[in-house]
Amino acid sequence: MSADYKMLAERYIATWNSPAEERAARMEDVLAADVFYADPIVAVRGHAELAAYIERTMSRFDGMRFSVPGAVDGHHDQMRFVWHIGPPGAGPAFTGLDVALVEGPRITAVYGFFDRYGFFD
Repeated sequence: MSADYKMLAERYIATWNSPAEERAARMEDVLAADVFYADPIVAVRGHAELAAYIERTMSRFDGMRFSVPGAVDGHHDQMRFVWHIGPPGAGPAFTGLDVALVEGPRITAVYGFFDRYGFFD
């Protein structure tokens, strides 16, 4: 099952990295319609609200990309994984951890944590 969680986490992160015009289709594929997302900055529900937050985040970190650098741990329809964001080919500018709830092939909730709190300073 961990391979399935790894693939799901990578598909989720690809949603963040995708151009805005592709994001809706990717969200439809990987996230429940009423997905809940919370991190130290926001709490949003649904594709539209999350897409708006992703757009704000990615415009703030123009040219940077998210990645899942290691293993994804999961059990009982939940998973956790470390993420990095930084310029392609360089080390991470910021790191964090997400815990996600999963139902079937889609994520129903994501709880994000930042390792470095200067994320939006």
